[in-house]
Amino acid sequence: MKESKICKNCDSKLQDLYCSKCGQRDAELLSLNDLFSDFFSNMFSFDSRFFLSLKYLISKPGFLTKEYWSGVRVKYLPPLRIYLIISLLYFAVIPLLADKNPTVLYTKDGESRAFVIDIDDNEPIIFKLLKETMNKGFLQIFKKGTNIDSMIISALSTAMFVLMPLMGFILLLLYKSKQLFYSYHLITVLHFHSFIFLILLLESIPILNLFTPIIIITYSILMLKRVYLESWVKSIVKFILLFIIYIPITVFMQITIAAVKIFFLGYYS
Repeated sequence: MKESKICKNCDSKLQDLYCSKCGQRDAELLSLNDLFSDFFSNMFSFDSRFFLSLKYLISKPGFLTKEYWSGVRVKYLPPLRIYLIISLLYFAVIPLLADKNPTVLYTKDGESRAFVIDIDDNEPIIFKLLKETMNKGFLQIFKKGTNIDSMIISALSTAMFVLMPLMGFILLLLYKSKQLFYSYHLITVLHFHSFIFLILLLESIPILNLFTPIIIITYSILMLKRVYLESWVKSIVKFILLFIIYIPITVFMQITIAAVKIFFLGYYS
């Protein structure tokens, strides 16, 4: 006799490919195709699931990840969608909270001036052109009153987005013994980055910003332990390894993105 299947979202008995009660598709394994299908299905829907997902994202590190892994995918917002909503909220709100005063790059003889890279007439023409373009970019920043801090923050968020697949690959290597598909680690990364954007958004609240590093470190370790079910010692060690590998790459990417933005400001000026 064929064993009856149970819906992983609502525990109802499955009669077909889709649950007759909640509508979730019967899926045994999580694939990248499932991940993107969940995202593009009603991509911009915004309902009570967002607040439920937000509640567990904040209060229970790794809970949403484990739920999604186990097949509970209708009750909460899909990982890509919750990441999109929080990151868009971050990009919308941060400019409003940023200091509107233009950054003084340096002063000379009591007069504010734009930063200038020294150019040696004897160096190759390609370096001279590059430096001249960068100098024009710094001048544009200064003239427009653009806050350099805002540009750096923007570069950080872009770097985090670009490097998400890399973080997933690092987790794949750190937890190779778990024999999980790459897509599972990518879910972990999406939920983690969603929380980071949320914390960076709340960082503007006085006093809270003093505890940001502690909050992020504690959350990260708790999430790794809950998701991958390893001891505290292993979770802490792997967090340190992840930090040592990922943070320098992120900082390098952040500086690179900021420099590219300045270059194009000068190029199109």
